[in-house]
Amino acid sequence: MDKTIAIKGTTKKLVGFQSSLKAKKGVTPLLRIEGNASIIFEHLYFEGDVEHAGSGTAVFRHADFAGEAVYRATGAGKTFIEDVIGRWSIGKGHRLWARQTNAEFGDRVLMENNGGTAWILGYKTEADAGTISLKQVGGSTEILGALIYPLHDVRGDVPCWQVEGGGRFSASWVYNSKRYYVHVRHEGKDLTGNWGRGPALWSTEAGPK
Repeated sequence: MDKTIAIKGTTKKLVGFQSSLKAKKGVTPLLRIEGNASIIFEHLYFEGDVEHAGSGTAVFRHADFAGEAVYRATGAGKTFIEDVIGRWSIGKGHRLWARQTNAEFGDRVLMENNGGTAWILGYKTEADAGTISLKQVGGSTEILGALIYPLHDVRGDVPCWQVEGGGRFSASWVYNSKRYYVHVRHEGKDLTGNWGRGPALWSTEAGPK
């Protein structure tokens, strides 16, 4: 694609049969969902960012966001995810439901919730030494059943889950043989600290560098 493709109300479903949509260098986003458009994406490989800027509903099933590609929901619509590899970012007022999603690629934040509402059943991450699995500012996140898979022991100043701005966060998770020193970092008006491993589970200090 040599320019951003706008998805408007006339397009209802895009089925790829495992095909790829690739943005040329400098083209971002690859796709933008606008207005009140609602659309289903199935069996597609996205080589570029997808932006949901509208008030409608986006559904992703059996899809893959390649490498550095990100799904960004900047509008007050809804997103449904089923069996998708990718990194997610939702904004204020957006609602996201996901079942079986996998986030990895590099040492950047794998999922961001900036004032939206996210509910996830089955979440796997693969992380380098400086990777935050979720960064949340305000909003609400509930994750049921996560496999956190760091490739190395993560630096002591990097949390698995970071919650700021009075957000509500709930999760259940397990690790592979490598670990985060800080499991949850909470920064708020009433309570600031780290919940992690070791004799002192709750502290106001990060772990070793």
